[in-house]
Amino acid sequence: MRIGVVSDIHANLIALETVLADMGPVDALWVCGDTVGYGPDPSDVLALLVERKATLVVGNHDRAVATGEDLELFNPPAAAAAKMHKRWLSAAERDMLAALQRYLYALAGFRQPELLKQTLEMTINGEVRSQDAPFLIRGLLQSVYGRGLAWEFIKQHWQTMQRLYPGSAYRRMYEGTPALVSPEWERDVHAFFAENKITLGGKTLEQYFEQLRVAVAFQEREAEALAAYLGRFVKTR
Repeated sequence: MRIGVVSDIHANLIALETVLADMGPVDALWVCGDTVGYGPDPSDVLALLVERKATLVVGNHDRAVATGEDLELFNPPAAAAAKMHKRWLSAAERDMLAALQRYLYALAGFRQPELLKQTLEMTINGEVRSQDAPFLIRGLLQSVYGRGLAWEFIKQHWQTMQRLYPGSAYRRMYEGTPALVSPEWERDVHAFFAENKITLGGKTLEQYFEQLRVAVAFQEREAEALAAYLGRFVKTR
């Protein structure tokens, strides 16, 4: 089986056509991210890749064009290009790019502990790209079924993650910490950042602490009332 692998096309149709012609016939075509962004031909590039039945992986430029996520981390020309491509692409084309991210985030949707543990291991063993792994970790922290496992995993491997992940993306995974809603977790979160002297730049960490404090306070104040209300809809046998 002959597989063609390309990456960082960045909406450059002429370059893509040249590479594909030089590559010759292949049994499968894999695109390893950043199909759009920068170049002049986002729609034509996507159409050609669909025609060739290529398998696409989401890149940070694809994510930015599809959802606007992380634009503030881009340099001005890259951000301007992403916004321009978002305007140029149809809703269906943007959804195609967004779907690539949804496939990744689906890995955070498991309920079974063993599958969640496998997903967590994938974030540091190379099976998930380092630029995507922090977003998957964030999703696991925000999962009712995965947040406890994800938090313990972060505490054990945060130094490895800091080394492997790009700086801007590494900070993103901590966006999930406000989902650790319990007084015990809240104390643990504060202790973790204090003991390891982790800073996230600006007031980012303080904002996460504030969001967590609000969530825990709400839980403490309203848990009994919510339980009584929701209990009305639970069928008893």
